[in-house]
Amino acid sequence: MNTFDSLEILRLMPQRYPMLLVDYMEMPADENRCVAFKNITLNEPCYRQIAQPAARNALAYPLALLAESFGQGAGMLLAQRGILEQDSQRSIVVFGEFADIEIADNAYPGDRLKHEIQIDFASPRMAQLSGTTWAADRLIATYRGVKVFRVPVTAFAGGAGDA
Repeated sequence: MNTFDSLEILRLMPQRYPMLLVDYMEMPADENRCVAFKNITLNEPCYRQIAQPAARNALAYPLALLAESFGQGAGMLLAQRGILEQDSQRSIVVFGEFADIEIADNAYPGDRLKHEIQIDFASPRMAQLSGTTWAADRLIATYRGVKVFRVPVTAFAGGAGDA
């Protein structure tokens, strides 16, 4: 089993604070699945404006960040398996769809998110992934249709230089 600690993740991922949302990863050898972990803390920017929460739900981890964390784990899995490899001058990988997501519970500071991710389908231009997110024994979310595409740079207005 391959494992990736924070230092290795920093070497592999382009994201940086505050948007690097994977802290550790485990990947079985020769399989199309992985487990990515994200530790939620009160020090995160999403909690910056909350001085004294009136209710526990005020500390619920934002769903957009939950999906982003799952997506970063999925991106690392695809990269480690060599799926959707690209020439960065000619194409880029885009997460094009997060469909059929079911949120079962909220996650909170102190939780360690465990994203169980698997590749359901992969071709040279597209992949579909699915999985679950857990916090200890609580199911947080189920993802059934995460689609990732390799898109030519020319599909974006002005090409790669206008980002």
